Amino acid sequence: MRLLKFLGAYLVLAAIFAAGMYQLTSLRSYLVLAAHGIETRGVIVGTACANHNRYRYTFQAQGRWFSGSTSGGIAKDCSELRAGEEIGVTYLSADPSVNTTGDVRQRRNNEVLSSLLVVLLFPAAIVLRFGLRNRLRRSRK
Repeated sequence: MRLLKFLGAYLVLAAIFAAGMYQLTSLRSYLVLAAHGIETRGVIVGTACANHNRYRYTFQAQGRWFSGSTSGGIAKDCSELRAGEEIGVTYLSADPSVNTTGDVRQRRNNEVLSSLLVVLLFPAAIVLRFGLRNRLRRSRK
């Protein structure tokens, strides 16, 4: 009976963590971009390498200019990026403000892997922690 309680608690916590990871990380946009994104060329407009290796870029889509800011996703280190340098950008045709640089499939895969680790391990750690604590309390009585 206790095993079913722990399994139930684990599944509830895993669902909560999964929903949180989907809402709070870039996972949702990477999934949509990987499935429906359009690739184009963008231009680096500036860097803020001291701020988590972030860089800013701009690109044109549907006759308008859009901009974004991100880190990683390309083969070069932030310190090697120069204003005016071309980079690959993927955006949604329905909403070009949803965009990213680099290989969106690789970004999606990395985000899925890290989200899965959180969803599988954190609930397990919580359930084990409280399960062991309760078992120790009962053994002391």
